Amino acid sequence: MFKYSHVLGFLLLFVGCASGEREQRPKIKNVIFMIGDGMGPQQISLLYHYARYAPHSIYKGGETSFEKLAVNGIGLHIPNPYGEIVIDSAASATQMATGKLSRPGIIGLDRDGQVAETILERAQRAGLGTGLVSDTRLTHATPAAYAAHVISRGMEGEIARQMVQTAPDIMLSGGLKYFMPQNAGDKNSAFFKNYRSRIPRDIDFLSQRTDSLNILAKAEKKGFSLVFDKKSLLQSPAKKILGLFAADAMPDGIWYSKNEKKPLRKVPTLLEMSGKALQVLAQNEKGFFLMIEGGQIDWAGHSNDPGTMLHNMIHFDQTIASVLKWASKRDDTLVIVTADHETGSFAFSYSSRRKTKTLHLNNLTYATDSSFGDYQLLDKLYAQKGSYNTIFDDFYLLPKKQQNPFHFREVFNQSSAFKISLKEAELAIERKDGWPIIHDFRHYHTSSYNAKGGVLARILARKQNIIWGTGSHTATPIPVFTFGPKWITDQFMGLYNNTRLRDLVAHALELD
Repeated sequence: MFKYSHVLGFLLLFVGCASGEREQRPKIKNVIFMIGDGMGPQQISLLYHYARYAPHSIYKGGETSFEKLAVNGIGLHIPNPYGEIVIDSAASATQMATGKLSRPGIIGLDRDGQVAETILERAQRAGLGTGLVSDTRLTHATPAAYAAHVISRGMEGEIARQMVQTAPDIMLSGGLKYFMPQNAGDKNSAFFKNYRSRIPRDIDFLSQRTDSLNILAKAEKKGFSLVFDKKSLLQSPAKKILGLFAADAMPDGIWYSKNEKKPLRKVPTLLEMSGKALQVLAQNEKGFFLMIEGGQIDWAGHSNDPGTMLHNMIHFDQTIASVLKWASKRDDTLVIVTADHETGSFAFSYSSRRKTKTLHLNNLTYATDSSFGDYQLLDKLYAQKGSYNTIFDDFYLLPKKQQNPFHFREVFNQSSAFKISLKEAELAIERKDGWPIIHDFRHYHTSSYNAKGGVLARILARKQNIIWGTGSHTATPIPVFTFGPKWITDQFMGLYNNTRLRDLVAHALELD
């Protein structure tokens, strides 16, 4: 007969083995949480196709960081908010940071409007180092959700105040205009006299605040070293750094591709900001939590701009590679790469644009009457010299009498390998009640600024073999890639709501 004592002995043996495994498994001290804003499987596919198959790929057919991460397995999260199907960046980042369901537009509050502690704040309480890095602006939805608590993501002035109050050790991004008092541009003001000489002249000195609060001074009182350019950042010996490198958003991926090797470049790359954050935070013996956002993938998706999206993906992928190189030298670090949602419903597709193509293969005749997309398209996407929004901005800077189809065609064709005709240029700048004219899916383009890119996307679709379903977000499941000890990376497999990511990070750092 199987006695109770046998059961007890088995349980004791099991507990002993489990305890032994816990003692032997590597302890996680550091978590690096990387968010490609707007990056779904489609955007990863764009990067993969370019890296592997573009005739002149800068990867030379080599692997992306995503391929290297994928060997560890891939999880999937569903990023829906409370009571809704589709999410925005504010709610998604809030849910990943707090583990609580929230609502679109909310920062750091749960679905009932209650303050929810973020994983960054929990890490602070445990004495860990903390950091936020983004290539958008510091007060934008994703970084804000880790260090502020407001009912609307539009409250960026209050978000700036709260972020300095929360005081992660490292905060690097754009968004200076929300940290300066409203009279910042007054040459007679004390603020102008104290700070103008410290901030590079190519950063606009205009405030977006509606009050007289000097958030930069508050940051210095909290012990932050202020830096405003690449050199100052990389040379700073400080353990607490607030770096603001643009008045609003930092440059996009195309700008970096053209300028990153220039020795006099003043704006740091996402890779450089992330490297500095790791250098500083690694000095904390207890470990750290660092969130890094490649945020402009989303912006390119909103404007249906595949060339800019490709460059933003490359920029993010290079940063991932650098982080993985750093983490691969240690067994105490977990790297998570994911996104908050997908933007644009982007896809390559085949069409009937091309006439029948015939090849002779092994004495067989092969024929297709559709266009499936030549690899040369990938090089042409990479060759884009400016984002769609930059192209339109340049066009509207022309004298009013030159803002016509002829000059738009000229401006566009100078920046893109995909040329447009005069008739197509006319369609691109046509407006009704101030809005670009989109005949299909009109209501899925929620900003007139981005909708003009949607018009170009439709004009260029047959030339690029690319389609877009929306100028907004989708509910596409989002991949979760991990790097680190297997005992924790295995727990990210499966399909789950994105709130689980906070709990898995807390478990890894033994903060639960």
